[in-house]
Amino acid sequence: MNKNIDFKQVDVPEIIIVGFQDKLGPNGAKHLWDQLYDRMAEISHITNTKIGYGVIDNGLYIAGVQVELIHDIPEGMSSIIIPERPYNVFIHKGPIFTLMNTWNQISDNCQLSGLSFERYDERFNPMAEDSILELYISAS
Repeated sequence: MNKNIDFKQVDVPEIIIVGFQDKLGPNGAKHLWDQLYDRMAEISHITNTKIGYGVIDNGLYIAGVQVELIHDIPEGMSSIIIPERPYNVFIHKGPIFTLMNTWNQISDNCQLSGLSFERYDERFNPMAEDSILELYISAS
């Protein structure tokens, strides 16, 4: 891996996500996040409503929230389990429309295969220059 890109490796425990799933297209995943925010109250056992996850797995994207257990998934939603393993964590700083630049820089310098995910917390503000989100790439 190229050392020009800053990252840290962390061990992530298993995370269960419930949300909306679709193929990633040219317009990104905004429609999935809009659906999630409109219907989040229907999801049971959410661990923290202030943290969102964008999970990328084999061309599919799930915009979701972490739940304690998979139970009564609302109609039209999906679930996925982020497996426990080490992940390389990269930081994206800046507005959401520049996120693809960060993903491209990561993919130019390391192997992207299998499941990866984005973690959006209170530091994320979609249009702000100082917005921060974390990108997790499997380290194994």
